Amino acid sequence: MNLPMRSSSMTSIQIRRMVISAMFLAIAVTMRVYFSNYIPIFGESGLRIGLHGMFSAMPAILFGPIYGAIVSGLTDFLGHHIRPSGAFNPLFTLTSILGGFIRGAVWMFLRNRATLTMRNIVIVLSFLIISIGVANTIALNADGVGRDFYDNFASDYADSVDTSEMNLISRMAIVRSIDTQNPANILDDFITFSTVAMIGVGAFGLLLVVLDWAIKRFFLNDHKIATMALLLAMMTAAVLTNTINTYILREMVLPSWQYLPFFAVWFFRVMPTIGTTVINTFFVAFMLGVCNRHSHMRQWLK
Repeated sequence: MNLPMRSSSMTSIQIRRMVISAMFLAIAVTMRVYFSNYIPIFGESGLRIGLHGMFSAMPAILFGPIYGAIVSGLTDFLGHHIRPSGAFNPLFTLTSILGGFIRGAVWMFLRNRATLTMRNIVIVLSFLIISIGVANTIALNADGVGRDFYDNFASDYADSVDTSEMNLISRMAIVRSIDTQNPANILDDFITFSTVAMIGVGAFGLLLVVLDWAIKRFFLNDHKIATMALLLAMMTAAVLTNTINTYILREMVLPSWQYLPFFAVWFFRVMPTIGTTVINTFFVAFMLGVCNRHSHMRQWLK
């Protein structure tokens, strides 16, 4: 006897979710079209900066990864076609869809976890990653494996290099690069990712802990909001999509970037992205707190 009423109630909730998602989509597209700009990176328009991300992220946080994927994808697609800034590349729309899905999925998985526990896990993992990066740096330096390593050998590297007395990370670096077309560049990338990048990832994790504490302490009085989970969801999606888009731009769109190390291009793209994501996360947390304070909204938001 209650089935039709329950079905009607579920339909009503879905309609409300679609209406609210459409509202956030409209705001996000407007912000993207009229209130965002490209910043130059190595002489190219390499990164769009704006605050439209806070609005395209809300459906993912409120209603889950499917809504997040749809709204993020449509924001990119509609924003481009309303105000084109070059040839349309569907790969960027696909990465936007992926980012929206990941944002919602990570939030759904972490939002009910204890904030203190997540902080402690992030702190431990961050120090572990930093320690590995420092240890790799020491080991590579001890073996004399640096960016100019192959300059000391003849062109037939395979017969000239002896790795038997080297540390594991040094052997891995040489084995990975020695038989490639450009061993010096591959070695350079490997050294960067196994040292500087790992230390940077660990430092970034500690930064998230500090940001989580600061948002809770100075900006938000609603302690029910899992700000650490929100930061992890927003940052994971932002950094992952930025990394994929950097590869697409470097390999398919901007040939001049192919002469630059991937890490250099990625670094100058990801740093502004992290900054805008922090701002977006704060406003998403604020809007989520507003929604949570209204009991009639909590019944159908999640």
